[in-house]
Amino acid sequence: MQLQYAILADSAQILPDGKFVIVGGGVEYISAPSFPAMNPSLALVVRLTVSSPEVGREHQFRLELLMPDGTSVLPVQGNTMFTPKPPTTSGILAPLNYMFVVNFPGLVFPAAGKYAFRLFVDDHKVGEAPLYLQITPSAAQAPT
Repeated sequence: MQLQYAILADSAQILPDGKFVIVGGGVEYISAPSFPAMNPSLALVVRLTVSSPEVGREHQFRLELLMPDGTSVLPVQGNTMFTPKPPTTSGILAPLNYMFVVNFPGLVFPAAGKYAFRLFVDDHKVGEAPLYLQITPSAAQAPT
């Protein structure tokens, strides 16, 4: 299984037809006046490409959110089990993809720096999505 993409957004939802809706997609940086800082809403959209032998078998997805020093901010997210289904199209040789959204309401970031969402399928790292937290520039430049 391969990670096709992992997109951070303010919010996201998968629709019944397999399409997704993203609001505020492409989040790479979050600014806060001070730390620890709470972000009200963050979503991670994940799309995996699945090979034929992986179809119809149960797989385990998990993620970790690592702080700039490498320690985990979140405990390992529960082991989410999923089973990719065979494609419903006939005669089309398109790759099989599996997509899902993980929502993080009210996530607290302890410090500024580079964070990383690490993604695992069946205990194999398939990729990561970086996120940079910074002090709001106007707060950093304010006189003391």
